[in-house]
Amino acid sequence: MGFDGDGRRLARAFLAGLCVELLLVAGLGWYMAHPSALASQGNTPIKIRLATAPKPKPKPKPLPPKPKPKPVPKPKPKPKPVPKPKPKPVPKPKPRPKPVHHAVHHPRPVPRPKPVAHPRPVPRPPPPKPEATVPPAPTVTGAARADALDTLEAAVHAAVQGATHYPPAARMMAMRGRALVGFQYRDGAISGVHLLKSSGYGLLDRAALAAVRNARYPAPPSLLSGKRLDFSIWVCFSPGGHSHSCGVASASD
Repeated sequence: MGFDGDGRRLARAFLAGLCVELLLVAGLGWYMAHPSALASQGNTPIKIRLATAPKPKPKPKPLPPKPKPKPVPKPKPKPKPVPKPKPKPVPKPKPRPKPVHHAVHHPRPVPRPKPVAHPRPVPRPPPPKPEATVPPAPTVTGAARADALDTLEAAVHAAVQGATHYPPAARMMAMRGRALVGFQYRDGAISGVHLLKSSGYGLLDRAALAAVRNARYPAPPSLLSGKRLDFSIWVCFSPGGHSHSCGVASASD
């Protein structure tokens, strides 16, 4: 038969107490058998120590109960899809009875006679138009052309003179001189403006080129229409602040 921890401690305490009682009985018996030995020693008291039973160990505290695992919630069942109501079949309309056609005999149409095709008239070519007679170009005499060129040179001279401006810086330094400018003229428009002869001052040369470019030129006489003419014109600057066109040096086509 087995004992647990508390039973073993009680058995040991019982045995210890039993041993002490046996020692006391044995000592008392020896004292009764030898009284003289005890008398010689005097009335000295005998100290007897009794063995105390060991204190029982405190019971260990019971371990706290293990926490129970939380129950895992079961997943909610998905709601079953509600079946859509099937559309009721539309009853097909009953076929109407086909009308009975009674055969009617129609007389065959009599074919019409084909029209007789008449030959189309062949169109005649139109009569040839009479050729237009081009009047002969008027002969231009040398005198008429010279007069037209003189008229144009005077108009170009006046246009350049109206566009010529004396630079204020040249007026302050009392610059004086004239520059020869060349260009091409055709139907009131010019091109290829360039300096043929310098006045000796770059400021005056630039003013002369600007005067030729900015001038408003008239249309040429009818005899010179459509022709390109080469012009060279003098632009003069005086120290008094006056600037003008000194005249057309030459004009040729």
